[in-house]
Amino acid sequence: MSTTFLLILPVKGISLANPEPPPLVNVTVHASTILALILWNVAGDGGHPIIDFTAQYRSAAPVNNTLEPWRPISPNHISPNSRQVDVYHLEPNASYWFRVWATNALGPGPPVEVLATTLYSDQEAELYKHFLEGAESFDTRTWLAAVCVVMGTLAVLAAGTCAVLCREWRRPEYEEEQDIIELVPNIILNPGFMETDPVRPRESYAASIIKSTECPGPGKPRGV
Repeated sequence: MSTTFLLILPVKGISLANPEPPPLVNVTVHASTILALILWNVAGDGGHPIIDFTAQYRSAAPVNNTLEPWRPISPNHISPNSRQVDVYHLEPNASYWFRVWATNALGPGPPVEVLATTLYSDQEAELYKHFLEGAESFDTRTWLAAVCVVMGTLAVLAAGTCAVLCREWRRPEYEEEQDIIELVPNIILNPGFMETDPVRPRESYAASIIKSTECPGPGKPRGV
């Protein structure tokens, strides 16, 4: 008769006393009409850092005496630094089961389940549905592209405004230079262009008397 011995050796870095993270503590759910907020705290990591958290929910109302499967809550892998997660697209005045657990290098810990009921309000429900429509599928790259387009348009408008202002500021100097350029050929071709009319010399008193006593011509009386 042969005897077989099975030797189990612990793997370095893995503690058999804590094979998984302990259950989360202070798990609560704050439900609105179509929204819910799940909160939790961590009592320990089971000897290994927590990799992520996972949360799920499902309706508490059975269908054909059977509860529906658990639904994932986005994101599927919640950051280990997070202590809350939002749940969208719930029905008003309905009861839901929520559960959340932690996962480390050795696997997932035991889930903690909480029952909560959403509030009832037609107006609030319609408002939330309107604002949160497509929230999960919204791509932040689209928003970033729209911001870039708007900023680029504003930059082009600002550059155009600066160019117009600079052009208006330089226009008087340009017109003065044009006048000078047009004036130079006239001065060259006509040296007396810039000279004023000479002042006619005043006639002497005697010359005026002589001029007045001159013969006025045929048919005109002679002045005295």
